[in-house]
Parts: sequence; structure tokens; C-alpha cells
Amino acid sequence: EAQADRVAEQERQLLEELAECQARLESARAELSERERVAAEAGRAHMAAARAEADRREGLARLSGQVDTMRTRVESVDETVARLT
Repeated sequence: EAQADRVAEQERQLLEELAECQARLESARAELSERERVAAEAGRAHMAAARAEADRREGLARLSGQVDTMRTRVESVDETVARLT
């Protein structure tokens, strides 16, 4: 009878530990899920920033090309004016 009581007490303790471990596991899973969500959001924000930077560089390159074209036109007009005067 005493042995049965000890075994029953051990079983109760093990079941209690199991419940605590399951609760910690569930908490860890929830935290992992939240961190994965935050990481995915940060990844999307990073990609958006990278795209914006690429668009900005493309715009600057286009403007630089337009400046070069205008500079060439101005030089051509200056040469024409110099020839005619």
C-alpha cells in the first residue's frame, strides 16, 4: 500500500511537471510565432526601403543623363552663336 502511494505521488508529480512543460512549450511557440511575424515585417520593410533606394538611384541616373543632354545642347548652341557672330 505504501509503495502504491509513492507511485501515485510520483505519477502526480510527473503529470504536474508535464503540464508545466507543456505550458512553457506553448508559451515558447507563441513567442516564436510573434518573433517570426516581427522578422517578416522587418524583412518587408527592408525590401521596400531597398526598392525605394533603387528607384532613387534610377531617378538620379536619369536626371544626370538629362543634364548631360542639356549641357551638350547648350554647348552646341554656344558654338552656333559663336560662329554666327
